Amino acid sequence: MKTEQISKEEWIALLMEARNLGLTPDEVRHFLFSGGAGPAR
Repeated sequence: MKTEQISKEEWIALLMEARNLGLTPDEVRHFLFSGGAGPAR
């Protein structure tokens, strides 16, 4: 499985967009590393 490299600029843009959607950085991290399952609420 090929892992995609993400630049620092892309990470910043991703986190800024997530913040605009009301997500915390921890929620974003959980989403990415759990394979797409959102945080349990």
